[in-house]
Amino acid sequence: MSGQSHKAHVGHTRRSFLRAAGATGAAVIAPQLLPASRGQPASHTRPNLVFFLGEGARWDESSLAGNALLKTPNIDRIGREGAEFTQAFCINSLCLPARATVLSGLYSHTTGAVDNQHS
Repeated sequence: MSGQSHKAHVGHTRRSFLRAAGATGAAVIAPQLLPASRGQPASHTRPNLVFFLGEGARWDESSLAGNALLKTPNIDRIGREGAEFTQAFCINSLCLPARATVLSGLYSHTTGAVDNQHS
């Protein structure tokens, strides 16, 4: 029995987890973004949502944030034309656990992604 259980987990990779987590996150978020789901008449324009998840990027690593050394004109334009979130917190400093948390909305100990090596 334990051999079958082990075989079921062999096919899981970071990529398959992130793909499934992304699809789940999109399914949860989409109804809140679409006007038809809130009882409003549906428009023919689709929402324009850009979620920037920088790999190891700090809050001040863009010229929009005041960094004089880095030139990030495209990120700056998106920030000026859209919404800039200035109060954020990342519960994890590791790649896989942070991405899993963002995509699922769950803490790392709940998703099982607690490090970059064994998740």
